[in-house]
Amino acid sequence: MQMPYFQVFFLALCALNRISTVATTPSTPTDLFNTSHVDDVFSDKILGLGIPPWPVGFNVSYDFELPKIKRLATLMTAVEALKQMALEDWTGVIASTQSFGLPDYQAETVIDVIPYSQGQQLERRFAIWGVILGLFQMWKNNKECKYLKVTLEWQEVPFGLVVFNTGAVTTPLSISGKSFNGSLNVDKRSAANDSAILQMVNNTASVEATVESHLKTIFSAAGGEGGILDIFDVFFPIMSALSELASLPKSFRLDHFVTGLKGFDGALCIRSVYRTSPPYLEVQWIIVALSRLPAYMLSVRRWGSVHIILGIDEQLIGVGGFLKMEDPQCGGL
Repeated sequence: MQMPYFQVFFLALCALNRISTVATTPSTPTDLFNTSHVDDVFSDKILGLGIPPWPVGFNVSYDFELPKIKRLATLMTAVEALKQMALEDWTGVIASTQSFGLPDYQAETVIDVIPYSQGQQLERRFAIWGVILGLFQMWKNNKECKYLKVTLEWQEVPFGLVVFNTGAVTTPLSISGKSFNGSLNVDKRSAANDSAILQMVNNTASVEATVESHLKTIFSAAGGEGGILDIFDVFFPIMSALSELASLPKSFRLDHFVTGLKGFDGALCIRSVYRTSPPYLEVQWIIVALSRLPAYMLSVRRWGSVHIILGIDEQLIGVGGFLKMEDPQCGGL
């Protein structure tokens, strides 16, 4: 099926079928993670973050410093960081500093993932947890984004850092004045560091480049005025879904993927179309499609419900939407 006919196909499909009911939506806080190991993770307005459970012994601590960093830049950069890490091995090792940024926002926010000491290895899954928990901590802090250092600890011993930082040359955030792995001193970020960030964005792992080049996404606004969402109703469900998908094999085939967060109105509903031969709906395609959603919403100046069509090399593989939680197309989550 040629790509121009996707929209016609999608509208017909929606008229005949509802998106299948919840496949991956957590039911209770205990399904999400063991809260005894992270202080004050929950607030009265949310039951959980929907992220994969972490092992007993893992903990995080937070250090905020002024001034603020821009909220949109921080959220967009967080999605980019999670996408890049989600496309890699869940338990793969980050052996040296990795900096995540976007060309449009790198002057405002950069997220650094840093092994705590030279030669120390940091599993990627812990960095993913650190990014999401750091953003949630900002959300709890009157929804303000500030310079933040998230220290990753194993049995109270630090082994890594996730730093929400500025792309400017000098920042107020210090980590005992240390330079980790000789590649980054966050007390005085250099122009060379910023150049390296752009290089990293343009030359990410080959798996990401391959996925990006093959996947075609078609988005269209849905729900009219009734489909409007708060910015956090968009970003937190997306980040939760990215973390969940990150824990799965990237070529794993999915019949459908439906996920949402209690306390947030946005939910993702994607189902595969019937196919007898490749390409199929796979984890990696949903990861990239999710990461593109915020940019689309920005382009149409609307945080809200979106219909989604996915194709690989001109072949339709999936349809669905990022919709309001109660939308019947998402099974009335």
